[in-house]
Amino acid sequence: MAKSKKNRKKVSKELDSINASIESILSQYNSSTPKERKAVLKGLNKDKKKVIKRWIKSQSGSDVFELTSINRKIKRVSEVSERIPINYGIFDFNIKSDYFRSIKNKEQYLDGLFHRKMKSLLSRLDAPKNESEANSLQGLITQYSKKIKDTKFYDPEIVENNINKLTNFRNKLNSWEFSEYLKVKKSIINKEIKDKEKGREIGDYYSKEAGEREEIYKAIEKPILVEGLLVGLQFNFF
Repeated sequence: MAKSKKNRKKVSKELDSINASIESILSQYNSSTPKERKAVLKGLNKDKKKVIKRWIKSQSGSDVFELTSINRKIKRVSEVSERIPINYGIFDFNIKSDYFRSIKNKEQYLDGLFHRKMKSLLSRLDAPKNESEANSLQGLITQYSKKIKDTKFYDPEIVENNINKLTNFRNKLNSWEFSEYLKVKKSIINKEIKDKEKGREIGDYYSKEAGEREEIYKAIEKPILVEGLLVGLQFNFF
């Protein structure tokens, strides 16, 4: 069954609100200049010298902790250039700041990058050899599907191929179980593939099988700041 226009409008509004908050972050924290970064680095290095001097006398663990924090800040500011580091799910991207700011639908752009990286990763992974690898693969499949399902990038064949890897592992090790989520995906994946092959919008078969709509992860963004400078963006999926 195809998604209703009402559901599509809801997804569109959610995308708009996420993009609006990204725009708000980028507007609030403009690109830093080399002069501003140099001034921040000067202050951080001054703080570092003070902590080292204090630690030589105290040998305190708290001073070591503070020094580690300062070094991390120095590294982040030193790495800032015309590109902005973006952590998106399990992947990191470095995107030209001006280009990223010019993109209208930033979440869609990041979803495209995420899809390509995840597709490459999942295609390279062999069938799991133990339960830990099986659980890890299951987590990757879930993250891919729940983040990409309602986008133009979603490829059910990627999900099917990797569920097959888990199925082969399951046949060898009867004690291991699929998550309830993947059990449902396993039973509906052929219908999704058929929709894709026919050029149709992929239907919401999950709700028929599970009795509830398939959960879709949202990307919740937060700025990474050092001394007021925007040095990156981090997105968590919920």
